Amino acid sequence: NNSYYTPQQVIVSGDASIKSIVCGTDCSVIVTNKGNILGCGSNRHNKLGLNPELSNPHSHSDSNKEMDLPILALSKKLGDLTQTSIIMSSVFKPSGDDHVTIPTEHVDKSLTFKVSPSRHLQDITAVSLGLNHSAFINVSGKCITSGCNTFGQLGTPMSHDSSPCVVKALIDEKIHHVSCGDAFTIACSKGGKIYSWGQNKRGRLGREIDEEIGQPSPIIFEGTCQVQSITSNHSVTMLLAIND
Repeated sequence: NNSYYTPQQVIVSGDASIKSIVCGTDCSVIVTNKGNILGCGSNRHNKLGLNPELSNPHSHSDSNKEMDLPILALSKKLGDLTQTSIIMSSVFKPSGDDHVTIPTEHVDKSLTFKVSPSRHLQDITAVSLGLNHSAFINVSGKCITSGCNTFGQLGTPMSHDSSPCVVKALIDEKIHHVSCGDAFTIACSKGGKIYSWGQNKRGRLGREIDEEIGQPSPIIFEGTCQVQSITSNHSVTMLLAIND
């Protein structure tokens, strides 16, 4: 029995302070004040973005293969342990005989909080965890999704699991709120537009049609309102809004 019935201290590496904590069904995410993402628990379908991003996602190389890529390796000391985080960066460019080692092993779960190696999961301000997928908002207002895309809940044209990627259909919007249900996603822009996509069974997307929508599509309301927050859980969503 690995359950604890009293609060236990969790050791997190690094010196950045914690901005927010988000708990999902079987995983948790910490957002630091520097916009970094640390995840632990189930990484099913890579929903925490803990799997390394390869230049060719369809090719599987041997573990610890050396690759010449723009990358920055950071090592953080934690007691007697050293955690190494790999962060993609356009600033550091290996040249000549410079080589870096990229861990290519698949991460199904993590028992400790680990930094995501995804170049997209930087400068993050908000996180939402669904059953098999997740959504993030960065400081620029871009919506980023990762994980299972069986029902189109990532808002991307891919039909398979995905590493974190920007939702291109919302590239011109400044996303203010985002929330993940079991197999759908709801987002609100700073301009007040509300978008939904993914599985629509039992009216999950706030639409009369009963079919999946793989791309973000606006929800039309009677009148106008200012959305203050969005919360989705399993198959339902609640919006807190103020009438204009």
